[in-house]
Amino acid sequence: MDGNDIIKSGSGDDLIRGGNGDDVIDAGAGDDLIIAGAGNDQISGGAGHDLLIFELLESFDATGGNGIDTWTDFHVGDVKTDADADMINISALLSGSSTDLKDYISVKDDGQGNTILSIDRDGSADNTTYNPTELLVLQGVTKTDELLDQLINNGQLF
Repeated sequence: MDGNDIIKSGSGDDLIRGGNGDDVIDAGAGDDLIIAGAGNDQISGGAGHDLLIFELLESFDATGGNGIDTWTDFHVGDVKTDADADMINISALLSGSSTDLKDYISVKDDGQGNTILSIDRDGSADNTTYNPTELLVLQGVTKTDELLDQLINNGQLF
């Protein structure tokens, strides 16, 4: 899929792969696995534990070749106790030696009630290889001082 596609799945546990274009992904209900592509995708996970995976598409790119995606219905909650808590897997993008995920990810408020997750792929403060770059917008998720810790401790960001 290289164009700007509309991908809609049913109510089961689905595997959905975005393409190179700016895709609209509607995963529907269920515990879905969504693999982001190179475009700037708009993602709706629907009900259930949905997992968004960022793959390494381009090793020299600050976002690993991924676009800046928007998750329109990301649900914050503990994955062990909340049936709708969603998850984000960025592990394939990390190239540094730090064991602290907060060295790689930062969050900021966009001023419109959304949270932007930015990634620094090497996790270094001196930005020698990669600079922090926007990766994902969590639409409707208000950034708080504790949000990054909350996502990590909830098992939602890894």
